[in-house]
Amino acid sequence: MLVGTLAFQTYAGVLGVELGRRPLITQDADFAQFWGVSQNISESIDSPLKILRGVDETFRQVPHISDPFVSTRYRNGRDYLVDFLTPNRGLPVTVPRPERYAVHKLIVAVDRVNQAKAVKDIEQAAILIDALAARRPTELAEAWKTAWKTGKQWRRKLESGRARLPDEVQETLKSAIKGE
Repeated sequence: MLVGTLAFQTYAGVLGVELGRRPLITQDADFAQFWGVSQNISESIDSPLKILRGVDETFRQVPHISDPFVSTRYRNGRDYLVDFLTPNRGLPVTVPRPERYAVHKLIVAVDRVNQAKAVKDIEQAAILIDALAARRPTELAEAWKTAWKTGKQWRRKLESGRARLPDEVQETLKSAIKGE
């Protein structure tokens, strides 16, 4: 599953909105891989390196710090990175639903050490919340409510993330959640 800014870029077409320039800038690609599911259904695809070299032959493995035989990061000749956030054995690409991505960005922004990434998380969440409130308010409300029901820590992070949104987006989100 493609996550991060490259996943965010796909939502312009999905939602029919312009996303702006700053939240689209990235120097890497992040993937979440659910290898266990693929293995259990006997799915087999080429290795990530083989697929990446099909796009750009300069891609190389970057060995993992704790295990030089495991690679979850790949770099090309222009220093563009592709990271797998979980162990990988293949490369099917999908993106999260935009409403879940928006809520996720509110949550992860709270714990980011890198403040530039936290700001970008909030910017991306705000853009998606505005678009979703206008086009898919029910889905946005359901994603928020699902995350809210997950537990006390999630509620704390959701509140903190929401407080970082611009005032008008906070109101938009509140209205969507209430079903107004």
